[in-house]
Amino acid sequence: MQRQFLIEWLLANMAALLVGSLLGATDGGLVRGIPGDLLLGGSVGAAQWWVLRRHLGDRPGLWWWLPATALGYAAGVVLGRRFAHMIATEHLLVGFVFGVFVGTLLGLGQAAALRRFHRNNQAAVNWFITTLAAWIAGEVVAFIFYFRLEGVPFVGLAVGLVSGLALLALMPSMIGAFGGYSIPEQN
Repeated sequence: MQRQFLIEWLLANMAALLVGSLLGATDGGLVRGIPGDLLLGGSVGAAQWWVLRRHLGDRPGLWWWLPATALGYAAGVVLGRRFAHMIATEHLLVGFVFGVFVGTLLGLGQAAALRRFHRNNQAAVNWFITTLAAWIAGEVVAFIFYFRLEGVPFVGLAVGLVSGLALLALMPSMIGAFGGYSIPEQN
């Protein structure tokens, strides 16, 4: 079942980033600026929430994952757009810094959501670090592709792979955070 979880997590992140990019966050999207960023963040939040709910159960407060992801992503993108080029000049390093902004604010939002439905500080810290690493990887990939639409699935793959593998590795502390539900081991 861990393989099934990881596959669902990867596909959910890839699909969410593609849908969110088509709606607004990528050049040529239907909605521009902060509303487009909120749509992309909301797409990611909804996809991740669906996988978490499917595998870990419907926990009271889990719905906070949705607005936390949308708002955290949008805030990170706004700050990344404003400051990443001031901090770094080399293209991929700008992507790294941009990822730090997105990962930090998205990670803080999701860690706060995690704390809303279970009081586990260590799980929240672990998830923050995971999200930071995942979005640094994802934004570096986005910068490699110069934010073109054909690169979006690879961004989703990077984000999903880093966060999904970390989630499985952190499962003992995360399971406690999600209220005792577990992903059954594969036989």
